[in-house]
Amino acid sequence: SVDHILKALIKSCRLYFPASATKEMLDEWRPLLCVFDVVMQKAVSNMELFLPTIMPPEEHSQGFQLWFDELMNLWMSVQNQPSWEGHLVNLFARLANDNIGYVDWIPYIPTIFTRILRNLNLPVGVRQMVAPRYLINPYDIGYLVLWITALLGGPGNAAQKELTCLFSSIASFYHPSNHGRWQTRLMRLLQRLPASVVRRVHRERYAGPSWITVVPDCQRLTDADLQEFTRSLTSAALLAMFSKTGTTDAAYALQNLALLTPELVIPPVLEKTYAAMETLTEPHTLTATLSCMIGMARSLVSPDNRYPEGRAHVLPLLMGSLPGVDPNDFSKCMITFQFITTFTTLVPLVDCSSAPTQQTDLTEIERDLCFASAGFEDFVLQFLDRCFALIDSSTLEQTRDETETDTQTHLESLVELGLSSTISTILTQCSTEIYKVALQKLYNFATSSIFETCVSGRMVADMCKAAAKCHPAESLRLFVPHCCSIISLITDNEDLQNDDELDKELLWNLQLLSEVIRVDGEQLLKYQGELERILHVCVSLRCKQAYTLACSLLEHTLRSLSLIYPTEYRSTPGGFNTNLPIQDWGQAGDVAALGVCWHVPCQEEENFVFQLLSLLLHPQLQRIKGHVSGDQPMTREELWQSLVIVQHCLLGAGSMLPPLDGAHVHDLVPSMLNLGEIKLHVGVKYDDSLENYRVSICQTMRLLLHHILEHSEDDTKSLFVIIKVISDLMFFCGTHKKEFDSRWKSFTLVKKSMENRLLGKKQHIRALLIDRVLLQHEVRMEASVKKHTRDRKYIF
Repeated sequence: SVDHILKALIKSCRLYFPASATKEMLDEWRPLLCVFDVVMQKAVSNMELFLPTIMPPEEHSQGFQLWFDELMNLWMSVQNQPSWEGHLVNLFARLANDNIGYVDWIPYIPTIFTRILRNLNLPVGVRQMVAPRYLINPYDIGYLVLWITALLGGPGNAAQKELTCLFSSIASFYHPSNHGRWQTRLMRLLQRLPASVVRRVHRERYAGPSWITVVPDCQRLTDADLQEFTRSLTSAALLAMFSKTGTTDAAYALQNLALLTPELVIPPVLEKTYAAMETLTEPHTLTATLSCMIGMARSLVSPDNRYPEGRAHVLPLLMGSLPGVDPNDFSKCMITFQFITTFTTLVPLVDCSSAPTQQTDLTEIERDLCFASAGFEDFVLQFLDRCFALIDSSTLEQTRDETETDTQTHLESLVELGLSSTISTILTQCSTEIYKVALQKLYNFATSSIFETCVSGRMVADMCKAAAKCHPAESLRLFVPHCCSIISLITDNEDLQNDDELDKELLWNLQLLSEVIRVDGEQLLKYQGELERILHVCVSLRCKQAYTLACSLLEHTLRSLSLIYPTEYRSTPGGFNTNLPIQDWGQAGDVAALGVCWHVPCQEEENFVFQLLSLLLHPQLQRIKGHVSGDQPMTREELWQSLVIVQHCLLGAGSMLPPLDGAHVHDLVPSMLNLGEIKLHVGVKYDDSLENYRVSICQTMRLLLHHILEHSEDDTKSLFVIIKVISDLMFFCGTHKKEFDSRWKSFTLVKKSMENRLLGKKQHIRALLIDRVLLQHEVRMEASVKKHTRDRKYIF
């Protein structure tokens, strides 16, 4: 890749070339400009790479004015698509973008758009149409878009007239029935052009100072220019929504057009969305329109005055999308979850219907919104009913043949993820009154039936977890006593403790309890005695399903108590009672005043953690040592159970356990950051009087590993668990790299779909900013523990 690296270096450095550099380069390469010689390719590609275009206006006579007329006439004269033509186009595009208003393009604009149309390589005519040949040297769409964007604006806006003609002539090719090899380039053009115009408007109106020459006032894009631009692209974008290649490109284009002129773009898409919601026979139309509405959500609910009536459509859209929660159509179900999550993230679900009688300064639109907000409770309860119907049709017996195993399929895991994240967002954004009603409904559903633990049970447990995270005190007060009483009632029978198969009611309540306790650790202290008693009994059960669920309960309890994490993700800091909630619709979070509420382990929580480790981890380590010495031999299944308990204890309390001691191995490349300083902020102060369980686990695993290799080397099941334990001993600090990467990728996708590229300046929603802070915290945690020790007693 050295070739790409060198070119990137040149592109970064050409900004700093002296003014005289252009003449020196032309003296070097001008003799090579011969259209009949292959050396022409070298000359033009070097010019594209090296020639500087960012210069102050007083130096233009030493810059592009030395070569512009000559190269432009060359490009206009040669019509046979030579190999070097693309490099010239890229150079012209960069010149136009860096010097908007300082280059006279008007004489060349008709030719430029004609050549662009020809380069799209579209078929013409209907009789005996043959497939067009592949283009030998197609233009780079990214540079074409840059060039078109830079030409827009100015007196008369000649480029816009040509752009309108261009899209009028190619609009029919965006129709879903027209599909061919040209489709990819057309969709890329449609996707990138509005994004490029958004970048230019941001540069002209909102960006800070930069090296690039400021655009003259006469050349800047006005609101009228933007409206004309939007009109020229809207028809093509509305056709491309239903393209056979998918709706992603059209959705991205409409998202950017909605940032520029929401009053022109949103109404036609709304019209298509309402029509699709009423039609049962065209699911593809519904998924396409919902996908486009997701990208336009922030523009729709934005409180500015460019499209104020858009906010009145929020509740009808949410209610109309409910039939999309359909167990028979996976894609429609997932896009509906995404749609509801996006809108409820931006809109607090609070009943404001009493506000007009208390506040007299509301506008007519605000009064209507206040009255409409009374329907939010009905929406939440109807959504829960839809989810319950989805779960009832997703039980293991209904989704499996007799030959299939009891593991989740990929589609089921995606539905589970979409369901839990949507429920979490809705209940986070609810007022306390609506939340209590929804929680009671969810509690009644979860406790009135016994769910199998593979498919439907996981979905219900995840829904209850999402509800518990929003208001832990309210949720735990309902769920924990109920689950603990049933589990205690069943496990009090000593005959059951050695059974290989246990009652499904016990398994379901264990699974439910293991999820609802994944909340603010401080709230768990109220139920310390009940949790200790349940864990002590259940991790020792012989039934594999039961002790696996008990180990999950143990891990989740320890993580809730020991980790540092935000406790709420509402769209506004301080709850929804501070002012009129409808005024907070679509508001961006303030980076300087996020008001994040953090869970930081207190002394009582730390004591609870080490009490659980003393109660559950310590006996298992002694048991394993007894097995190694021969005093208390275990069967392979019993050994595996002990190892699983050890592993889950380590995964749960890993962030509180001190690292392995010993002489540090010096890094090959010394860090410029003092990592020791980070530890003061993100680590727990270790109590030397407590047992160092990381060292104890390490010593025990070493003894067990040698014992297995010597006496039962075919026990691969235990060996795999030992490998995981050793890996976690060295590298685990509260989060796994794979999980972190997955969440980072998810964060990036959500950020891209909901960011406001027009304003920039980190105008993201508050929940997204909090998630970014948490990810940064985890990066720092990982950096603070990545130190290796050189000590022979830890060599396995």
